[in-house]
Amino acid sequence: MTALRLCGVAILAVICASVIRPIASGILPSARVATGIVLAISLLGLAGPAVEYVTALSGAVGFEKYASPILKGCGIAALSHGCATLCRDSGEGGIAEYVELAGRLEILLLCLPLMEEVLSVARELIEG
Repeated sequence: MTALRLCGVAILAVICASVIRPIASGILPSARVATGIVLAISLLGLAGPAVEYVTALSGAVGFEKYASPILKGCGIAALSHGCATLCRDSGEGGIAEYVELAGRLEILLLCLPLMEEVLSVARELIEG
């Protein structure tokens, strides 16, 4: 039901933007940013149960130490994508590219300890 409400808010924002555009197009970027912030805050409520489920599932199967980097990576990806979208909507495509690059690099740095562990296990398997 939350997705239906979010779609309703988005459709109302589009209708408002269509009405405002001919009258005062200068405030449209601010209205887009405000709508994006409202939708992003609403989405945080959806993320809570998903995080709890992944944490419980990883604890049940013995992979607790992997759940945190995975959840952090998903959060970084969502945050950088949302920020980049806001930048693009405001006409700053160059800044959006740097935000996305920073998000990718942050996820890469987050994965390095996991990659080290995977390579260590592979080495142990090869050496027998």
